[in-house]
Amino acid sequence: MENLLPLVSETIYSQHELNDDGEITDSKYYRQAPVQKEGSFCTTIKIRANGHRLSVCGNPSRYNRIDNLFGYTSLDPCFGVYNTLLGSMGLPPLTKTTQFYHRQTKDGSIQVVGNGAKISRIDVTTNKAAGQGNESTYIKALSTVNYRNSIPKLFENGQTAGW
Repeated sequence: MENLLPLVSETIYSQHELNDDGEITDSKYYRQAPVQKEGSFCTTIKIRANGHRLSVCGNPSRYNRIDNLFGYTSLDPCFGVYNTLLGSMGLPPLTKTTQFYHRQTKDGSIQVVGNGAKISRIDVTTNKAAGQGNESTYIKALSTVNYRNSIPKLFENGQTAGW
């Protein structure tokens, strides 16, 4: 099968099995490492193209935006960020799905496929209003809340909490 998308990384990962003597046998699979595009404020977008499939992962609402506290309110600007990065790498843009088709897989089951991008995950967040004059109190209270295995911290200026 001919590659329709260019490879974007020079790094390839492979998984090998060891035989009983500890010698490496044939490779089970190869996977291309993603290219990481660094944006502002420690934001990273990861792009992987293996010749047949293109995947993009990262928060487009934060990528190279000074006002990244408030994210985008629709998917169109998110696709715009992704498509700008993809275009700079010579990759095709992500498009909206306008039609669905049914196809039969090798095992005989039916699979639904679309003619555009498949979104597998969207994270939705909210911004909270503490009320005028209550900002410092809210940030101090926030700095006492544990998040997963991270320890909360109130920074010296009293205006920033982090984990």
